Amino acid sequence: MYFSESFENDAYVVLDIETTGLNPDEHEIIEIFAFLVEKERITKQFHRLINPGFFIPRRITEITGITNAMLVGQPKVEEVIYDFDNFVKDYIIVGHNVKFDLSFLNKAYSIYLHKKLQSPNICTLELSKKLIPNLKSYKLSAVADYFNIKYERLHRAKDDALLTYNIFNKLMDIIRRQYKKELSYFYLKSLINSRI
Repeated sequence: MYFSESFENDAYVVLDIETTGLNPDEHEIIEIFAFLVEKERITKQFHRLINPGFFIPRRITEITGITNAMLVGQPKVEEVIYDFDNFVKDYIIVGHNVKFDLSFLNKAYSIYLHKKLQSPNICTLELSKKLIPNLKSYKLSAVADYFNIKYERLHRAKDDALLTYNIFNKLMDIIRRQYKKELSYFYLKSLINSRI
């Protein structure tokens, strides 16, 4: 994995998943959306609805808008994870509460690819906590509201991934203004892990 001095020169993937619940040991992925950003432009995207092999709970449909009918005939995660791995390669992954996404993806990676997802990652939730420390909530909608980023719908992977990308760009602007630093991957990780 090569990282340039400036994060703007690195290609990275923004992703979001939707699931049947919160626990990767008990629940399954039902949607993945990811897109590749190269030189600050979205150049490719990956989207799959995934049949979990069982009926999804009504509350998940209420949250996501994904219905059981939408998942009939869709591929299972074991069919999708190979394509996703080819898409994500070893690019940096950006996500909001990315540990959640990675916990589900790594379950699938472990079972079907016999490895872990090795991509380095940046979490916009953790970065938000460092850069805007007094928010009452750091959920995606709260951070978007803080930045006056408009959104129509939440809890669909594409919408959440695009919202994450817009939040990430706003956070990068704060770092440029306040810290006057080159935005390397290593600097962003050190900022997240610091005690400022």
